[in-house]
Amino acid sequence: MFCDLRTDQVRDAFPISGATIEDYLGKSGTCTGTLNTPDTATAQCITEAVIPGRTAVWIERDRQTWWGGIVWTLTANSTSREGATAEQQAATFDSYCEHRLLTEDLRATDVDQFEVARRLVTFAQSADGADIGIRLDEAALKDPRAPRGHTTHKDEVLRVEHALLAEGLLAGKWADGAFGTKTIAAYARWQRDLGFKGSAADGIPGCTSLQVLGDQHDFYVTD
Repeated sequence: MFCDLRTDQVRDAFPISGATIEDYLGKSGTCTGTLNTPDTATAQCITEAVIPGRTAVWIERDRQTWWGGIVWTLTANSTSREGATAEQQAATFDSYCEHRLLTEDLRATDVDQFEVARRLVTFAQSADGADIGIRLDEAALKDPRAPRGHTTHKDEVLRVEHALLAEGLLAGKWADGAFGTKTIAAYARWQRDLGFKGSAADGIPGCTSLQVLGDQHDFYVTD
């Protein structure tokens, strides 16, 4: 079954022969297989439904889903006995981060590598049309504890989080004064709503975006 990568809407379903699935530790899994195109109409349907880099494929057998990923290549071949075929190569959904081309810089200071990786996943999906729904697992969504001696500003953070909540960008349960992963993602959406792009919409408050938020929700920003 082939679906639109961004909306998950079903495009079409085709039988795949000779499917080979490989799973690896530490890198993306892969799937290769052949789509048979016995006539021109079928070939046209496959061409319209399977768009490399924009189509998800789900391998099903006996009504059970065995594998899912992103189609990256679709190569047409010709045979004399069975007509034309198309060779599909796909990889698991995490392969999206290997193919995503970033044209803006993402800068991070005084944060650990884990936090940089989390921001990269969010940043890679921040452009228009780039969010394919990749979400970190529960362990990755837990923010690390602040280092000893770190100073928190819970009251100030809560004002920002309540403003984001009022804007419909943050769920109430995440307004906890910690400015964690959920708040960063919500603030990045606020920045994009204001027209900021790339590294200027990384979820870290800047003076301009924070001032606009404060003007609309009755708090003041000082240098």
